[in-house]
Amino acid sequence: MNKDGQKNHLWKNTEKKVEYRDRPARTQPRRRNMQAKKVKAKAKNRKRNLILFYLSVFVVIIAAAITLSLTVLFKISTVEVTGTSRYSAEEIIKESEIAEGSNLFLFHKDQAIRNIMERLPYVGQVTISRKLPGTVTIHVADAVIAGAIPYNGGYLIIDHNGKALEQSAELPQGYPEITGLRIAEAVVGNMLVYEDNDQKTAFTELLEALTQSGLDKITQIDVSDTYNLKAVYDGRITMNFGIATDLDYKARFAKSIFDSGNIQSTERGTLNLTVVTDNNKVYFSPDYSALSSQAAA
Repeated sequence: MNKDGQKNHLWKNTEKKVEYRDRPARTQPRRRNMQAKKVKAKAKNRKRNLILFYLSVFVVIIAAAITLSLTVLFKISTVEVTGTSRYSAEEIIKESEIAEGSNLFLFHKDQAIRNIMERLPYVGQVTISRKLPGTVTIHVADAVIAGAIPYNGGYLIIDHNGKALEQSAELPQGYPEITGLRIAEAVVGNMLVYEDNDQKTAFTELLEALTQSGLDKITQIDVSDTYNLKAVYDGRITMNFGIATDLDYKARFAKSIFDSGNIQSTERGTLNLTVVTDNNKVYFSPDYSALSSQAAA
């Protein structure tokens, strides 16, 4: 048994030695895999570095192109004015402060528009466009005059947008007189500042309704009472619109009455439009006292 036991022991030792000798053979594929990974990692790093290099070159080229365009290219060679205005093209260009030789894309367009609108009050609209390689076009339109407000001992002429256009000592001929409008502040060339926003809204909506209806013989607008808005047509017919609702419809209805000849051109009085949206009817109250005074004269 000792011999057998010794043989078995020796046999077991021999098997362990074989296993030990085989270990280096099994580690060789691992080394090859590690080397392959290192090669791939280096290739990946080279590729990434190459991409970063080309990207940096591209950024430098773009930056150089932008710098070149802002310093050398796209200089303004022509500033032109289109549209209609009481101001000359030279005045408009001067007040815009857009100078020939400056960069087409660096001048402040919004500031140029504000300059024109504030310094040339009778300009109602301004748009500015750029055209390559070096043209700037300023398009202007005259302000649409809404009327004149009694203000500071004279009259303040305003446009339909509520901008103060001019301070006049007397009521300008041909403009409606706007009464009852409470103004907190008015600076020529700037928008009015109203004391009452509700009154401002009512006035703006009435003005828009009168304009859209085509009633072009308005001689007075009274907004002192926002629940009883009024306007005088042709200096002889007081139109009572009531509250500031359905003003567009009321104004168009009044226009149709005048166009139909139902109210004669010599008549004076009050046209009540307050309930026209309820029953499509208006009521005219002639001013017989005015007719009597005219007859006596």
